[in-house]
Amino acid sequence: MKGTAQPMPAKEKILAGVRELMRRHSVDAYLVPQADPHNSEYAPAAFARVRALSGFTGSAGTAIVTQTEAHLWTDARYWLQAPQEMSPAWELKKASPTNTIHQWAEQLPENSTIGVDPLVLSMQGHQKLQDAVKSNKAKVVPIRENLVDVHWADRPPLPTSEVYHLEDEFTGRPLAEKIAAVKEHLDKKKSSALIVSALDEVAWLLNLRGSDIPNTPVFLAYALVTNEGKVTLFTQLSRVSRRVLDSEEYKAVVTFREYGEFFDAFEQTLAGSRALVDSAVTSWGVAQTLEAIKCEALHDSSCVASAKVKKNAVEQQGFINCHVRDGVALCTYLKWLEDTVASGEKLMEIQAISQLLKFRAQQKHFKGVSFETISGCGPTAAVIHNRPCLGTNDHVIGTDHIYLVDSGGQYKDGTTDVTRTVHFGTPNAREIEAYTLVLKGSIGIATAVWPDGASGSALDSLARRALWKHGLDFLHGTGHGVGHFLGVHEGPIGISSRPTAPLGEGSVVSNEPGFYLDGAFGIRIENLELVVKAATKYRFNDKQFLTMRTLTMAPLEPKLIDVSLLSEDEITWVNTYHRTVLDTISKNTEDAALKKWLAAKCKPLASDESAKKRQRTQ
Repeated sequence: MKGTAQPMPAKEKILAGVRELMRRHSVDAYLVPQADPHNSEYAPAAFARVRALSGFTGSAGTAIVTQTEAHLWTDARYWLQAPQEMSPAWELKKASPTNTIHQWAEQLPENSTIGVDPLVLSMQGHQKLQDAVKSNKAKVVPIRENLVDVHWADRPPLPTSEVYHLEDEFTGRPLAEKIAAVKEHLDKKKSSALIVSALDEVAWLLNLRGSDIPNTPVFLAYALVTNEGKVTLFTQLSRVSRRVLDSEEYKAVVTFREYGEFFDAFEQTLAGSRALVDSAVTSWGVAQTLEAIKCEALHDSSCVASAKVKKNAVEQQGFINCHVRDGVALCTYLKWLEDTVASGEKLMEIQAISQLLKFRAQQKHFKGVSFETISGCGPTAAVIHNRPCLGTNDHVIGTDHIYLVDSGGQYKDGTTDVTRTVHFGTPNAREIEAYTLVLKGSIGIATAVWPDGASGSALDSLARRALWKHGLDFLHGTGHGVGHFLGVHEGPIGISSRPTAPLGEGSVVSNEPGFYLDGAFGIRIENLELVVKAATKYRFNDKQFLTMRTLTMAPLEPKLIDVSLLSEDEITWVNTYHRTVLDTISKNTEDAALKKWLAAKCKPLASDESAKKRQRTQ
């Protein structure tokens, strides 16, 4: 009826409720990290508080609420996406080294207070924020009652997926061996226990998997490992498989307790002792509890994380094997896609993504996708993490634009993540040039040689050099670590300008330079790389040098390559890679039509000058 007040939308209602509670708690600002109590990159739906509050669905975002303002910080991957999703009350803050939450907090009035749920702010994050506001005498105060949850009426329950054993044939190291290595580390550090908060570390350490987080085979849990070589696993007991509970292997080492008993167990186990914690992932709430029971928290980069990132021989072979099967699925998809578009059939992105899933699901050991597929046609490919939505963001895949698809699979023997950019018509000169420059960057990473002990930051410029020479760049990292049937993003390694842990032998890292022209097109080429020993003529200071072995098995887009922009070595690399893809996939498929398609896609690039001229005029 005219004049009747409309009900307040859910997000605005939550925002108003948070502000009311802020007044009750006497805080001037309230921090809402996109995190769960384990500092997971991707959190279960029950912890998607930034989304509930603002509408933003990206994986990286932090919100700050005051009585008059609402700000969301996110990185360049989401600068186009975030404004489309956030409610009008919110202002996007483009996160960069010169635009951070800490710099914003420094400008608060003197003696201001910033409230936060201490369970979703890491110890490191708390210290960094507190240091930032020292100059204006502001304080960061813990509020155990999460202010978003109070007004989040339809908050999902905590997940309860089955916790199951991942067999030694896939892990390569039995449980007892991993726990013995942690005990040895505790003895060296003269500590009573190790608190393991990160979900992927808990899963890897105990050779267990779950599905509490979409596309990531982990489960909500904490682990407490003592210097006696025993483990207490805190998770919901009713969902642990009988195979695990009845196993003599687990009975010998592991005690199972309920997830909610974790903090209560501290006083019984750790009072007056010394515990190792990784301050980058362990919550401020854990630190407060340790302090209350006079347990010294020794900040130590996790020995579990460092062991997990260096894949053993079985894990490495698993990565190789699953990439062959994933390559068969992706090549089958790309051929099907090309044939369908050429037939004139109207093909929508969501329909195509569904078909890709079907091809992957046919492969041995497949357990699901490793992340929600990213797909873009023409202008939407310029949105770095564009995800189609039925009815609102679902486009026809045609012949007049670039098509980008970034996808991956979870297999019991490994995890995949691959991006291919293709064109089913005639690409324009700008698209060809950009693709070739991105390809040069990809080859730069794939052929890099560096001394053992160097981090990915030493390699980052190799991916950008060709783009920089043309005054171009991309606003995301070049690569991230990848877990073994775990998170598709795995720290502490990566390739970017930011300092990271050393990129050591046995690591698996993505190689994904790109270029994005807003409103026109986006290009990304992504392969996963296994770090291996390099055969060098010399060994300076007796140091081992390292290089990459490309795992991903899928052809590049020949019609987007301008051979005249490639060096002889780069042409040789492309031809060698394509020969490997053709031989490997052909040996693993009975599909004659697929083999024929692959042979055409993997046809060697010509390298003589006349051939280059012919290609430029085609």
